[in-house]
Amino acid sequence: MTNRDQIVDYLNRELHSEHYADRSLNGVQFEGGLTVRRVGTAVDSGLAVIEKAAAAGCDLLIVHHGLFWGTPLPIVGVHRQTVQLLIHREMTLFASHIPLDAHPRLGNNALLAGVLGLTNLIPSTPWEGKKIGFVGENRTGATVSQYNEILSGLSGSVGVLALNFGPVTPSRVCVITGAGGDAIYNFEREGFDTFITGEPRQSMYHFAKENKLNVFCAGHYATETLGVRAVGDDLAARFGIEHYFIEEPTGI
Repeated sequence: MTNRDQIVDYLNRELHSEHYADRSLNGVQFEGGLTVRRVGTAVDSGLAVIEKAAAAGCDLLIVHHGLFWGTPLPIVGVHRQTVQLLIHREMTLFASHIPLDAHPRLGNNALLAGVLGLTNLIPSTPWEGKKIGFVGENRTGATVSQYNEILSGLSGSVGVLALNFGPVTPSRVCVITGAGGDAIYNFEREGFDTFITGEPRQSMYHFAKENKLNVFCAGHYATETLGVRAVGDDLAARFGIEHYFIEEPTGI
């Protein structure tokens, strides 16, 4: 059992919640009880996820995609149900969007690069003055078919869209999870021949073909399960609390 505010303070310091321009309200989105015995983590914060967190006895839920974005959202309908459940269970909701993408140790992009065995990672993909993705070297000699197999094995994967127009054995690989498709246009400046992201874009096909690039779209959800899980495991080890990952694949 740990004090909620100790955990929140640690998360804000470690993830630098306030340092990134973001539509997401990063940090605590709903304040629950003062003590935490079990932390839940999930990619999204939909009602189904929060119901699972409540059933699992989570006192704190950490998500990548929170409830509050940009303009204020009225608390009516399903949104009201979701907030009401948080109130009823006194569950704290903490969101980390761009900060969790960018983090060099716990972030989606760095972790996915690690899963692929990339080395010599260099921050890439500018976002509002900060770089949130990574470009790394394929020193293992992995082929595009091996990358396809690795990416297909991600939690919640429903398959990978692969455009193999580049080298069979990639040299430099850019990783930007989720909906980071526009970063493909940085390939000349950042010097990569293979691009890995979550969601596909129609415009990728001809751009990749004309510029001899490999592209892997491994799913928005699947590519962003890594960061929240790592945060949960980190908290469990640091504070001696339980961690429960809540799987709710979207197929997207």
